[in-house]
Amino acid sequence: MAYHCAAILSGIACPLRYAIMGNHDALVGSSTVIDALKIQGIPTLLDRSEPLERDGKRLWLAGIRDALQQRPDLDAALPSDRRSEPVILLAHEPDFADHVVGRQVDLVLSGHTHGGQILLPFLPPIFLPEMGRKYLQGHFRFGDGMQLYVNRGIGAVNLPFRFRCPPEITAFTLIP
Repeated sequence: MAYHCAAILSGIACPLRYAIMGNHDALVGSSTVIDALKIQGIPTLLDRSEPLERDGKRLWLAGIRDALQQRPDLDAALPSDRRSEPVILLAHEPDFADHVVGRQVDLVLSGHTHGGQILLPFLPPIFLPEMGRKYLQGHFRFGDGMQLYVNRGIGAVNLPFRFRCPPEITAFTLIP
């Protein structure tokens, strides 16, 4: 299944692709998922960062291991020689953002919660995963200037449907 999914991802028309591991990837076997992505030319950021350069400007894309099933090393993930260049951190579980505050990260991109997936009127979400209970979906700002965006994703977990929580693919425009 990992190889089939990676092949689908390779069909998305975009100049750069990067991946991190989520809790389900870690459960089924990170090495298989990483191999499937590698075959399709999609690098996995496991506690590391890469500079992205355009028109003489640079930003850093960093990624951590899954925070539920693995032990992420934030120090290893963040660039040590970045000067004042922006850093975008990919962290599957959004509640991990609380560990990032004060670490000179500009933006954290997360998923994991599926936006709550099933949102009944007047009731809190029925199922929220561990490390996905504080920041459910959308945009958050932190006092140190860091921002977090939690994407609802396109899939479902446990129950094969969504209710009042549409799937989401987000496009960001980065402006210096």
